[in-house]
Amino acid sequence: MAGDLYCHGCGARFRRYAGADLHCRPECGEKHAAKIDEIKKTLASSGFEVHPEAENVYMQEGIALTVEQVLHEGIDRVMERHRQARDHKGQ
Repeated sequence: MAGDLYCHGCGARFRRYAGADLHCRPECGEKHAAKIDEIKKTLASSGFEVHPEAENVYMQEGIALTVEQVLHEGIDRVMERHRQARDHKGQ
């Protein structure tokens, strides 16, 4: 259905009107923000640094990834891909 979105907090499908939020209810906005904060803490504790010009981009050893990648693909998958890229770069 045109204008429908999936809530970024719970995944429910909902009707979005112009200017509306990306969440179907306020609790979902809080849940989404908590996920983002958790991802940022995990990346920072893994040695990634925030890119100076883009707060959603984290870098380590010349390899960049975004908070959105981690959010959508999962931390394990993104970290494994990062490890493989780092190993390949070192060859």
